[in-house]
Amino acid sequence: MRVKEYIGKEIFKKYGIEIPKSFLVTKDTNLESLKFDFEELVLKAQVLFGNRMKNNLIIFSNKQNFFKDINTLFSKGIKEILVEERIYFEKEFYLAVFLDTYERKLKVLFSEKGGIDVSEASELNFNNANEKIKEIAKKLLKIAIDYDAELVEINPLVLSKNSYIALDSKIIIDNNSLYKHKDIKIEIENEIERIAFENGISFVDLNGSIGIVGVGAGLTMATMDFFTDVAFFMDIGGGALAEKIKVALKIIKMRKPKKVIFNIFGGITRCDEVAKAIVEEKLNIPIFIRISGTNEEIAKKILKENGIEVFDSLEEIIRTYL
Repeated sequence: MRVKEYIGKEIFKKYGIEIPKSFLVTKDTNLESLKFDFEELVLKAQVLFGNRMKNNLIIFSNKQNFFKDINTLFSKGIKEILVEERIYFEKEFYLAVFLDTYERKLKVLFSEKGGIDVSEASELNFNNANEKIKEIAKKLLKIAIDYDAELVEINPLVLSKNSYIALDSKIIIDNNSLYKHKDIKIEIENEIERIAFENGISFVDLNGSIGIVGVGAGLTMATMDFFTDVAFFMDIGGGALAEKIKVALKIIKMRKPKKVIFNIFGGITRCDEVAKAIVEEKLNIPIFIRISGTNEEIAKKILKENGIEVFDSLEEIIRTYL
């Protein structure tokens, strides 16, 4: 489950990572009573999908235009708005911790450029890294461990007047561990997310046209990194049973992407179960599948017999069709 930005930043602050001055506004907030000491503001809609800037859900404002701009966001159906002091900075970076399910360990990713996709970052070399960056990276690792997170991301992390400040937060927590984290507010914004959550499926909605389905957070995110037009990414989890896979396919039908890419590595998950479910569900949209692991030959046979092409690698899918 992805938590909203303001919750992620509260966690950052708790672990000693600097964030901008801020406060949360809802429709029930008495705006006239608000007092704050910063002139320039950033108003950020608290939603669980990306591309907020492109969707005009982030507004650079000031005290004079505060009420008008707040109401502009509320008029779009936004329920919560994070109001922050605008930070001017000299440099921006990308810093994240993610769970690599291939190697079964947490990895730290870093880039000298902020605002990038995760695919453009590389693993942080702690021997050569700036001491401040290393310190923040260690705090992100601690957060990931303490909160059973699949991803903890600051994008961008900025350098402003000799201080490193997290201007954004993205934290995705393993659904199966939410019962341990009573301090995390569980928010489900639509029917698709509710179905995914109730069935132990990690689902993150985006704004593109390609659906990404994988087994394990690391594999799913690695697949997503190849594409810029992602509609959603969905992790059905290791050991996924046939019924759970059918729920994932139901979600795909509800979300209606233009095409779907399956990147399945069946360690515990049986590939033939995945194949049977895909065939039975009849998605009626272009399907691109890379599948390997337990019973993969049986799975490939099932798919090919039903007219579904199977690929040996993700690169082959990209090269051939996308």
